[in-house]
Amino acid sequence: MTPCSRSRVRLAALVLPLALPLSVLAACGGGGEDDAGAGDGPAVTVLSEDDLASILTTAGEVPAGFLEREPTDDEDSTIFAGTCLAEVDGFDEVAGDPAEEARTEFASPDESVMIGSGASSYDSVDQVSQALTGFADQLEGCTAVTTTTEDGVTLDLQVTVDDAVTVAGADEQLTLTLAGTLEAEGQSFPASVTGVATRLGNNLTTVLVNEFGVTGSIAVPELAAAQLERLEALLD
Repeated sequence: MTPCSRSRVRLAALVLPLALPLSVLAACGGGGEDDAGAGDGPAVTVLSEDDLASILTTAGEVPAGFLEREPTDDEDSTIFAGTCLAEVDGFDEVAGDPAEEARTEFASPDESVMIGSGASSYDSVDQVSQALTGFADQLEGCTAVTTTTEDGVTLDLQVTVDDAVTVAGADEQLTLTLAGTLEAEGQSFPASVTGVATRLGNNLTTVLVNEFGVTGSIAVPELAAAQLERLEALLD
């Protein structure tokens, strides 16, 4: 292993817990009913955990060598304390718990790239649709963050939020991007977090990619589109 590679591995150990938590876009929690929801709103189809798991990004869709692992829970991370992101509630806090959910995660061998995939079913269309709007509203005006951890890692990131629907078939979409630089151990690297959430009825799919040292290595829109296609097939 070269000195540069060793440095990247050490930085990964510092940076991985700093990544925007998956719970920001992929709701955490669960434990509801498996059957169709009831109420006065639009008709809903609450999928089972197994069905939701079949929607997730697969090993065949990520680069060779990536390892699947249990999703990272960073809900208690304080990396963004004192910045505008600290004022943003996680998506699950806005929406409430889904009826059912499934999640997985892949990481590159040196952990410089992480791919999170999630799918969740809610008890109503309004529950998830209003939460997407509320989450986006919270981020309005939060356009940049700069923070330094107790380990001496500095993140300087630009924040963008886009609600344009670019994934075919989605009822709603939210794309969140944090892009900029990471400085640690006297070195500076590009760093980014890209998340895409797509809603179809009362169901939500999410893809979240964290990259440092590289940018654009993962085709996030394509992964989001593949997940939504699998969701559409289940609902047909």
